[in-house]
Amino acid sequence: MSDDEVEALVAYARLYGYVRWFHPSDEGAVVDWERLAVLGAAEARRARTASDLQTALEDVFQPIAPTLALRPVGSGNVGWPSNQPELGARVTYWQHRGVKLGSRPSPYISRRVIVGGESKERKPLFEGSPLAVPILFVALNRDLEARLPLVLPVDQANRTSGTLAASFPALQERLATCEYVKGDLNDPAVRVAGVTILWNVMQHFFPYHAEAGIDWIAQLRPALRTALEAETPDGYRDGLCRLVARLQDGHGVFFAEMGEHPTVHEHVQTAGGLPIRVAMVGERIVVTAVRETAPFVPGDVVVSVSGVPAREVLAAREELVSGSPQLRRYRALNRFGQGPVGATLDVAVERDGVRLTIPVTLEADQRGYFSNGMQEFELPTFAEVSPGYFTSISRPAPRRNTRHISTNWRRPGA
Repeated sequence: MSDDEVEALVAYARLYGYVRWFHPSDEGAVVDWERLAVLGAAEARRARTASDLQTALEDVFQPIAPTLALRPVGSGNVGWPSNQPELGARVTYWQHRGVKLGSRPSPYISRRVIVGGESKERKPLFEGSPLAVPILFVALNRDLEARLPLVLPVDQANRTSGTLAASFPALQERLATCEYVKGDLNDPAVRVAGVTILWNVMQHFFPYHAEAGIDWIAQLRPALRTALEAETPDGYRDGLCRLVARLQDGHGVFFAEMGEHPTVHEHVQTAGGLPIRVAMVGERIVVTAVRETAPFVPGDVVVSVSGVPAREVLAAREELVSGSPQLRRYRALNRFGQGPVGATLDVAVERDGVRLTIPVTLEADQRGYFSNGMQEFELPTFAEVSPGYFTSISRPAPRRNTRHISTNWRRPGA
């Protein structure tokens, strides 16, 4: 993939974020942004020159932002078009308290605020607004720069224009016929759309870039290149995980699919796991728990997995985890040796000074991501802390619970 191709996608991705979340037009409030992310990515990929790219971006975004203007970088002596909106007493702009994506319940809210006779539903969420600087001027990449209004005038019906932009219905038709399968990670446009949305959410709404010490803008180019050069959907997902991991925030987790109980798997359809739990003991990776019938023994020292040194296997898994060094290590150990379901791994271990190779055919990974449910040792359900007083040590099974309750009834003073 050439640098020029990456550069075109960088301009597209950055403009997408600005128009979606900060240009308060009526068109932007109703357009299908996920479908547009795919359409725009496909159009940007077809551009062969900076002029082609400018035309493609205008075709995609000006139906939503009619007063958006693009021009080549370094053409300041030419000036901008004269279509900048005139602001009066009634204007609108976006405010975001976090970002809400999808239809799931969320504590986050976005609002197009109206200044001047606003209703309760359009009042500001908080102090602060772009009114002092209502126009954004920004370089999108090395070739193009943009001028985008962040504040628009509204009429008495709270519309940003008397009618939607004339080109907007045509864009809607293009979106309706945009052929893509949602979630088809073999489609390059879907891959670019995924990176575009993820990167922009973190660029505009992640609050700790300075604390993390990361130049997030610098992450966009390699993320786009990785997305398109990944040989498999799993490789693409790994790229998204590595991008999130740059934030070093344990809240950043890749969910392969969303639902009432989302599965935290990097590769939800293909993830197989070893039947063991491991921990770091000094500099060694040691088996601490074994699933029934598995040919491992607690205390086995894992030397390698299919010829790859165990520490390298762990390091590769840590690259996919976002969080502090301690959290990355913990979650990576929970998924140590993960691979495709049905694959056979040769796990070399040392046991009592003898090296053994144990072939393992991976089944669906039953180990947790946030915590590993494989018990390293069994705790009693209850412990007597003083005569006649008991405390729960582990989550009791109903029968054991009932048995101890009946015993307690016979205790003096019970």
